Amino acid sequence: MSEQLSETAKEVLEMTFNAIAAHAIAYAETVACWRETYPNLDDLPDTLREFVIEVEDRAEKAIALFE
Repeated sequence: MSEQLSETAKEVLEMTFNAIAAHAIAYAETVACWRETYPNLDDLPDTLREFVIEVEDRAEKAIALFE
């Protein structure tokens, strides 16, 4: 029973890790696209600029988990 729970825990951790990795990649790709399209964030409306900065921050934090 304990061995089965241990295997289930490993599977859950692996799924969680994969989900975090997928989000980190998505955030990074989104930020890269925005930065390519709008190299100067000052060209964006305030609300969108704040959103881009927030997503960029999330991307950095998510990627840092894997370093």
